[in-house]
Amino acid sequence: MGKFSIITLSKIRKNKGQYITFGIILMIAAMILNLGLMIKRNFQDSFTEKWDHYDTADVTAILMKPDYSPDYVQQIEQIKHVKAVGTRECIWMSGSYKMNGSQFDMDNIFFNYDEAHEYSKLGIVKEKEITCEQPAYVSYYLSFAGYDIGDTYVFTTNNVEHAFTIVGFVEDMTFGTQSLGKLGIYLPEESFQELKDSVNQDNIGTCMDIKLTDKKESKAVTAEITDLLSGKMTEKYSVNYYDYCKQVRTMTASVGGMCFLAFACVIGLVSVLISVFRINNDIEVEMQNMGVMKAVGYKGIQIIFSTIVSYIVIAFVASVIGVGFSYLALPPVQAAFDAQTGFCWQQGFDVVSSLLTVCATTVIILLSSYLAARKIRRLQAITALRGGVKTHNFKKNYFAMDQAKGNVNIVLALKNIVANGKKNLLLLLVIMATTISAVFAGTMYYNMAVEPKAFLEAISEPISDVGLTIADSDDTQFLEEIEQDDNVDFTLYYDSSKVTIAQEERRAFITADFSKMDYSICYEGRDPIHNNEIAIGSKLVEEENYKIGDTIRVTSGTIEEEYLITGFIQSVNEQGSCVELTEEGIKRVNPSFKKSQLNIYLKDNTKTGAYIKELQEQYGEQILGTVDGVKSTESAMQVFIRIAGILAVIIIVITIALIALILFILVKTVIHNGKVNLGISKAIGYTTRQLRLQTTMSFLPVVLIGVILGGFFSYAFMNSSIVLLFHVLGVMKLTFLLPIPMLIGVGVGILLVSLCIAYCLSGRIRKISAYELIQE
Repeated sequence: MGKFSIITLSKIRKNKGQYITFGIILMIAAMILNLGLMIKRNFQDSFTEKWDHYDTADVTAILMKPDYSPDYVQQIEQIKHVKAVGTRECIWMSGSYKMNGSQFDMDNIFFNYDEAHEYSKLGIVKEKEITCEQPAYVSYYLSFAGYDIGDTYVFTTNNVEHAFTIVGFVEDMTFGTQSLGKLGIYLPEESFQELKDSVNQDNIGTCMDIKLTDKKESKAVTAEITDLLSGKMTEKYSVNYYDYCKQVRTMTASVGGMCFLAFACVIGLVSVLISVFRINNDIEVEMQNMGVMKAVGYKGIQIIFSTIVSYIVIAFVASVIGVGFSYLALPPVQAAFDAQTGFCWQQGFDVVSSLLTVCATTVIILLSSYLAARKIRRLQAITALRGGVKTHNFKKNYFAMDQAKGNVNIVLALKNIVANGKKNLLLLLVIMATTISAVFAGTMYYNMAVEPKAFLEAISEPISDVGLTIADSDDTQFLEEIEQDDNVDFTLYYDSSKVTIAQEERRAFITADFSKMDYSICYEGRDPIHNNEIAIGSKLVEEENYKIGDTIRVTSGTIEEEYLITGFIQSVNEQGSCVELTEEGIKRVNPSFKKSQLNIYLKDNTKTGAYIKELQEQYGEQILGTVDGVKSTESAMQVFIRIAGILAVIIIVITIALIALILFILVKTVIHNGKVNLGISKAIGYTTRQLRLQTTMSFLPVVLIGVILGGFFSYAFMNSSIVLLFHVLGVMKLTFLLPIPMLIGVGVGILLVSLCIAYCLSGRIRKISAYELIQE
């Protein structure tokens, strides 16, 4: 073993630059792989741990005062798997609040912070004692929406503003993020009573915190509770459960983890290709030494081991260092996820992920290295001593200099391409992979930051420039006056209401004519037209295996009706748990439905704030609430733009690093293997600059082909790949823009960067001396 240690250390010292480069690439792969594994393995578990730590109710049902009865508590307690039921008072109001400076529609549920309750406790992330009239504890989620301790939180409902001073941020597992459709606000008892006395009594409700013997049964128990309440409720009600909350609040992290794992696989593939290339090159260079070892009695397996052990050692050390760096890169990732989930993810050292990363990296390099080196077993000692030359085994001399026509530098470059086929194949695959990665990053950033229309259409129901909550939709004169405004393109009532389907509460999007929408969220079939038609969300399709043409039963209050399925729709905001109904269609199950949300689309939407102010001054009594759709969209997109920007920077930096590291290995190998020819060329009059250009130009066709192939595959399969990635969010169809100028720009950029790096690295040709070669 001592001899092999000496041989291994000798090889590493001899080619330390290339081994360091190989180690850096493996370290990057291990760092990203460990990040991905930690996110995929631990983020959802972290949510569950928080859920258990705060003893959160596994099912939470809110009934309004006119509907609530203590009898419901007794009936729910009799349901299988229900352990206990606790109750607390709450105030549920629909309205809007400011998020990052823009008004945002969101139901708020106000609780008495001082009321004793056994389940669904809060975790204080940050608080400060402030003397104020209306203190409030708000979700930690709002700390990423432009709020800080001491700021004023204003909730607007029916043109009435309720202002509170933020004295603390809390982790709320049930109502802690806008993704769940309701935001919890916690007031001290005095403030809660003041609010209770000032609002309509129909807004007062009872929250039933239902604890189960097994939280995995939360969906089944929710279905039974929905059956119990169905047909008996005269007011709105809500039922949330563990599985749904977990899915909604961890979905972004799931996509992020998949991105990290996918990128780690790309870099890992590059690492494997490098190890195979380096071993093949080592066999060529060390052929005679291997022949000597075989001649003096070393077995084939011993020579193989001496060849690959250095790569195994480097893989192990690099993966350990990569795991260490992954923990340094974790805080910004945690902060990004905290902003979306509304709870703190505190990740400690993960032994399992770290071991998986180190073992996977080392084993993959071990297997690939062994498979590349096993040809040594068949190597005969006499052949090896000849340098691998066999009898009558002479390759064709492509581009013979005495017969080739054209510029001598170009001919020599082509000759180098043919002579270094395996090296060029490695470079081709790396350039293809990096081009696809760079185009992916550019596509994501372009469609989120520059032209977000396609992204918004994929993740959200239609968003208008201005949204109004109208007091009386029967006031046709009001609508006519708005439509006559020169800046108004068109208007459309677009409402939502809750219905029950398959024992679960779903959101129904409602309008009189879906063909007037500026885009459709229907990815298969068509939107409903008649009052007996419905389009259903992707989650319903997957859960119940519905097909277009099937019928489905819809319940609202005490009425149940059957509808014909005409299409399937997507909605990230609702995770595919939604439907579309016409205005006449919803009235079949909810005869008292009255449209109230007016969408206004402007010809010039650059001054929506001024337009809203003008409407409020002119129609103050008719308008109960306003939403600046443009600013709200910009505000909501900031999180996605930030993530896309970070992702783009990381991928571009790693892309350039990978190209530089690969070219470092290839250029050094080409120069080392061809230094005799380079010395002869110098002796007959070629300058260092000419030889550097020849070496650089020999990579040009390979890089160009790699860029073209990478660009082609990106253009052909980018959208389908992104849909596959975002499927977990409920995206079923996506048409991201892939601008040709951006595609060309990425290709040209990679080409120029590759050639510049190759030219700089070929500077070592300057040190080659014909005189020194003759002396050797």
